[in-house]
Amino acid sequence: IGCGRLRHKLPIPLSNLTIKGNVILQTQTTMRSILSCLFMAVAAQLCGQAVPIHCDNKPFLIYDDSNRISRLHYIEVDPVTNTATLIPFPNTSGLSVNAIGFRLQDKTVYGLQSNRLIRMDGTGAMEVLSTVSEHSIAGDVSPDGKYLVFATLTDLKFVNLESGFFEETKIPFTFVNPAPNIILLDIAFNPTTGILYGFEPGRKRLVTIDPHTGLVDNARYPVVDISTGLPAMFFDAYGNLWGLSNGMVSQVSTITGQIMAQFPITFNSAGRVDGCSCPGTFNFQKSAWPNTVSHCGVFDFIFSLSNRTGQTQQNVALEDWMPEGISIEKIVKNPFGGQISSGPGSDHLLATNLSIPEGVDSLIIRVRCNSLPSGIYKNQALLKNIIINAAQTSDLLSDNPATHAILDSTAFVVRDLAETLPSVDLFLCYGSEIKLDAAVPGGMLYTWNSGQTTPNIQVSTAGDYEVIIETKCEEALQSFHVLDASLSLDLGEDIRIQSGDTLNINPEWKGIGPLSINIWATNGPTTSISCTNCLSTNVFPVDNSVYSLQISNEHGCTASDEIALEVERSIYAPNVFSPSKPAPNNVFFIQSKNPVNILYLMIFSRWGELVFEKSDIFTNDLEAGWNGTVNQQRLSPGVFVWMAEVAHANGFTEKLSGDVTLID
Repeated sequence: IGCGRLRHKLPIPLSNLTIKGNVILQTQTTMRSILSCLFMAVAAQLCGQAVPIHCDNKPFLIYDDSNRISRLHYIEVDPVTNTATLIPFPNTSGLSVNAIGFRLQDKTVYGLQSNRLIRMDGTGAMEVLSTVSEHSIAGDVSPDGKYLVFATLTDLKFVNLESGFFEETKIPFTFVNPAPNIILLDIAFNPTTGILYGFEPGRKRLVTIDPHTGLVDNARYPVVDISTGLPAMFFDAYGNLWGLSNGMVSQVSTITGQIMAQFPITFNSAGRVDGCSCPGTFNFQKSAWPNTVSHCGVFDFIFSLSNRTGQTQQNVALEDWMPEGISIEKIVKNPFGGQISSGPGSDHLLATNLSIPEGVDSLIIRVRCNSLPSGIYKNQALLKNIIINAAQTSDLLSDNPATHAILDSTAFVVRDLAETLPSVDLFLCYGSEIKLDAAVPGGMLYTWNSGQTTPNIQVSTAGDYEVIIETKCEEALQSFHVLDASLSLDLGEDIRIQSGDTLNINPEWKGIGPLSINIWATNGPTTSISCTNCLSTNVFPVDNSVYSLQISNEHGCTASDEIALEVERSIYAPNVFSPSKPAPNNVFFIQSKNPVNILYLMIFSRWGELVFEKSDIFTNDLEAGWNGTVNQQRLSPGVFVWMAEVAHANGFTEKLSGDVTLID
């Protein structure tokens, strides 16, 4: 019996077992089942329970030292220096582990060492549980704790962590954009939505993976300049994605796929590195949106609650005293029920008897600045009566998600209205409209230089637009500069070319760059284009083709044009030649602008006698032509008939014939 799995058949014969009490054994199957249960219980006692990890919402990093030995570390952020430090776990077992994920159900970390399943506990000890079909460096534990999921080049594999036998299943990958395989350095489950994310270092983009179907969306997100990929990815409790890259811990937006924030981290990895998160059982955050407001302006306080305790939290109270000069206008959203004992009209929020289900949701209130002086203001809310486990009830202070510090106050800034209204540059494409949005919290009156009086307007022409914004106690001017970012493109007139010719496409264009370029053949193979993303490129069609080119800029403007190429296959043959003349007029040979394969060439006398034959030659080859002789004997002048078949580059064959006159 091995720790975590029943590895051997039971060695005790049934005849040696003594059963006490009123137990009737009807079959050997029943006996074996009871024995299995007994031995599983003995195994659990021998192996002992893994020591849980009390992670306090800190993420983990595991990496190899110079001896290729992995050690698990906490990641801690210093709010003063805004840098990350690593706190190592005490023990190590000499293994090199990767593809790790934290399992909330038993509060341990699972991963892979080669093709072995590993569990790490709160002491840092590593235990080998089982074997898997193959090794992977990209893995995580599913949010429900049932599986360790890891990615190979072609599929997702699922190792069952609940049964004790660690059965393995797989789902093959399919792709939104066709791809033969996918290389992922790590994957991470969003603990609140269950969506699985990865990062392709080759294509430099974030991807999502459907764990139920294996569909990889490798087209949604843009290219991001992360040269090393993200070998360690993890989510926090509120669905924020983090990754390790280039000596930085980076926050990556799951909306845009771009890096949002970074702070440096130092470690001496000699090999593998991986990360996972311990998002905690209950988290409480408070944010201000927008976090900068004008005098007499309004903004929202958002209280985000993440419940992963395994139960609905009942009879919870939320309390928050506003900074002096702030009053509550209304409750925007309250999904938790209960009673608002103190709220609109006061500076004190008290919500009682709240019911907090599992998952993440938010209570939102709208507040107004009552002529507060300019400056930075902070406050912190309190959540009461949270049951973390059967023996622990806690009161939680709110955390500010805008900083890396833990359990810090939420800040907002009050400024003069004019300071909150920057001049805005916008770009307009040909034939489109753009929205000018001047709405501000607490804005009461808007007067545009175009005569409109709404908070936002639609414009279709470039120019300078200004609006006077009035609040209850201020007035300020905001400017919008709308610039023409339209593109134009001209590929020129359609062209006729000879088969085998190469044409350089070098279009004229006007507008604002830089450009993204895409050229393709509307009919004909794309392989006839030397560069499909170059503005100037060579094409070499083998048949009539139409080439289309589209350009676009970073402002979303596009322009396109196409050019048609007619391919001529002109074959020439002389109608007279004389062996007495200087070359090339002393030989009969078939000619073309570019070499074409001649499958056969036959020449006959006027009586039908074959006087010359050659096969598998090329046009324009004097040595392959007829010099007017048969068996090295010169023939008398006369008219001869020729027949040939040629094979063009696109596979098209053509039969040709004619006559030629031999003269002295």
